[in-house]
Amino acid sequence: MGSGENGVRFCMSCGTELGGAGAFCMACGAQVANAPSAAPPQQSVWASDTSQYGEQPLTRVDNHPVVGVIGNASHAEGLMGLKRTSYTIVVSRERLIFAQVTKEMAMAAVEAARGAAKGSGKGFFGQWGAQLGAVGGIADRYYHMSTDQTLAENPGNWFLERAQVNGVKVKSGSWNDDNGQSDDRLTVKSTQGKFRFNIGSNASEVKRLLREAGWL
Repeated sequence: MGSGENGVRFCMSCGTELGGAGAFCMACGAQVANAPSAAPPQQSVWASDTSQYGEQPLTRVDNHPVVGVIGNASHAEGLMGLKRTSYTIVVSRERLIFAQVTKEMAMAAVEAARGAAKGSGKGFFGQWGAQLGAVGGIADRYYHMSTDQTLAENPGNWFLERAQVNGVKVKSGSWNDDNGQSDDRLTVKSTQGKFRFNIGSNASEVKRLLREAGWL
């Protein structure tokens, strides 16, 4: 048993206000015993996003607001770098977050784009065009998510804090007679190692974004 202000008693098991001097809680049956004064148990309250149900989500305080995103980035991994993992790089002033683009996410985006195009009356070529741009559009989702939500979205998502980053460099691709034009590249040197990402042909836009966020 605990007592709040004005001598009101509460069950220490379920938090129900107790009436009289009974030996048991009428709500949960727990035995009431004398104990030092304490406030009633408090239920934890968690903010949740209810926008999927057509309601406005609760306001969140994001300590790492998103400055911009770099879509269609890929990182070579595995033996001899033969495995490539696709990422969206979410840029804030304090963190670089690497959000993995999974096959499931890509397939869902393609299906949604095709369905939307078909629903609007577009034919085969219109639907095909919509599918081609669908995966690139995945990056837009992170403008509407907090950085903590982004990190929790996928077990493969990771980040580097500013204190961990020793340098960031963006390099434009070069022409090779054998292989043609190579992709632009983003290199991040950190205490965790050096990470290189192919970023298509977006070097100038990526430089602008990184300068705005204070990384260059």
